[in-house]
Amino acid sequence: TIQRSTQSQMQQGLAQAFSLIDYEGKGKISLTDIKNTLIELGDNPTDSEVREMMVSVGATDEIEYSQFVDIMNKKLAQHPPQASLLDAFLELDPNGTGKVGVGELRYILTGVEDNRLTDEEVDEIVKGLTVDENNMFDYNDLIKQTLG
Repeated sequence: TIQRSTQSQMQQGLAQAFSLIDYEGKGKISLTDIKNTLIELGDNPTDSEVREMMVSVGATDEIEYSQFVDIMNKKLAQHPPQASLLDAFLELDPNGTGKVGVGELRYILTGVEDNRLTDEEVDEIVKGLTVDENNMFDYNDLIKQTLG
């Protein structure tokens, strides 16, 4: 259920991103819009790379929402969310123990404004983890649980 929830949130995020980019409500976005979006996400594609992406989904000058989703899913496959999650946990684990405290996880998940979780949602996540006597868990287990 966590994996389905994550996929659902990702699709909602893509829909929101497309709506923000398509602020005029045309139902289509341009090569420049796609390129700027990818740059915002930390990529640095050339115009020809963006054109190739557009051609790969059957578009030329502009793309529709479904084509945008296809492009973004391909980009996510190249840079899996596991890597991003792992990077985030490594920031919380400067000694490289592979473990993070449940309290730290709760603080972060209930405090992030845009994607704030309730205590009950965090409890559901923690329930599936093996927590040691120091109230620490292996974050690789959480990444596997979350993303499958």
